Amino acid sequence: MKDIARALGVKAPSLYNYVGAKRELLDVLCLETMRGMRDALREGLGTAVDAGAAERVLRGMEAQVLFRVHRPHHLQVVIRESLHLDPAVREEVLALRDEQRALWLEVVLTGVEDGRFRVASPELAAQLLLEMCSPSQVMELSVSGAVGERQLADWFGGFALALLGSPTESR
Repeated sequence: MKDIARALGVKAPSLYNYVGAKRELLDVLCLETMRGMRDALREGLGTAVDAGAAERVLRGMEAQVLFRVHRPHHLQVVIRESLHLDPAVREEVLALRDEQRALWLEVVLTGVEDGRFRVASPELAAQLLLEMCSPSQVMELSVSGAVGERQLADWFGGFALALLGSPTESR
């Protein structure tokens, strides 16, 4: 709590004006991170809704990567602490993850129906798209400065299209 307070420029006891306990702060962090990730993905996929499934994959992956690049520590906390959350909060965190998987699945199914994507299991493909660009990958590649966020988004977009059996599209 002291580290959080210091980062916010307040004294640690002041934090308890907003949360009753450390556990509540963890709950809020996990829920807000997962909501933000879902909303970013939804927006990215929605920006190209008229452009076809391949462009939606590129835009969705871009949104997912950029969200993760800007919040790698938040995501590490969610991953590390999700098993220790209050059961109701854990259920909501998992539901938010399921929503993201469903967003990806809808795009994959659209691409399969259009003949654009060739995958044996759309469900597995959606799960793999959701898992692309893990917090550890982001921290290794982007935070270290080895790769810029734009290049990282482009790489993962290309990987996503390859996974779906679709040729990489130029931007």
